[in-house]
Amino acid sequence: MSEHLELQGQTIKYVIKKNRRARQVRILVHSNGRITISAPRFVTQKFIRKFLLEKKKWVIATLAKCQPEDKQRVIIAKLDFQKNKKLAAQTVRHKLTQFCGVYNLHPKKIFIRNQSTRWGSCSSKGNLSFNFRLIYLPENLLDYLIVHEICHLGEMNHSHHFWSLVARAIPDYKKRKAALREAGRQLL
Repeated sequence: MSEHLELQGQTIKYVIKKNRRARQVRILVHSNGRITISAPRFVTQKFIRKFLLEKKKWVIATLAKCQPEDKQRVIIAKLDFQKNKKLAAQTVRHKLTQFCGVYNLHPKKIFIRNQSTRWGSCSSKGNLSFNFRLIYLPENLLDYLIVHEICHLGEMNHSHHFWSLVARAIPDYKKRKAALREAGRQLL
């Protein structure tokens, strides 16, 4: 649902995405200046507007960092996705063959997507989604990403048990997790 709000003389357009799994209201300012508000289903539009007003200094400062050429970057990313989707799917299938046997966990379906904030995800139906940009990751981070999502097939949270599953194949997962987060700042 698309909304707008006046902040310091600027009309700010934003999209609200209600998410049943969200626990808090979150503002995401994309590199092209688009704003998405993720919120639990029970949060009202009035509360979201108030929340945005409380965070207006941060929103305005973050929007100021957005570059006009970032819109061009989005177009390039779409073309890049079309060109590299097949390679990403092959890469994922190869890595899943390598690691699924370790855990005896297998996804129902695999999707390759052009996501702007995630490397991967696991649905409650047992489907795995991966960002096509994983083809740009070094091997050790790619391995971590694949293992992380496979482990969600067995444990749908980030509990101690989940991390002990990850550690079975990736003992240095904490280091790789931090490195993947850093890579995300540059590639996503």
